[in-house]
Amino acid sequence: MIAGMAFTLVNNMVLYPSSDIPQSMLEWTLFFGLPIFSIIAFCLLCAIAGPSMHEKKFTLRYVKDTFAYFWFGLTWIPILFKAAFLAKDQGKWVKTEHTRGISLDDVKPKS
Repeated sequence: MIAGMAFTLVNNMVLYPSSDIPQSMLEWTLFFGLPIFSIIAFCLLCAIAGPSMHEKKFTLRYVKDTFAYFWFGLTWIPILFKAAFLAKDQGKWVKTEHTRGISLDDVKPKS
């Protein structure tokens, strides 16, 4: 999700450089701040709501992991860009044949 939002932000800046460029400081703050705020809010939601629902009580134990989750999402950005450049060479799909037949009796332990 984080990488997708960052990719969309960069893509919009590259594809539409002259249309509706933020002019004021408030517009620039919203242009970059709103997506970053949304990302951090989502990370906090995952760090608070999920564990709280699992433990059936409110807990803030995983809030310290929010930055790590945010960083993990950011590490996917270079991977997505590399995948986009590698995908151009994958025009022909070759089906993988699965020829080995294995039955349940072959994997059951013999007793």
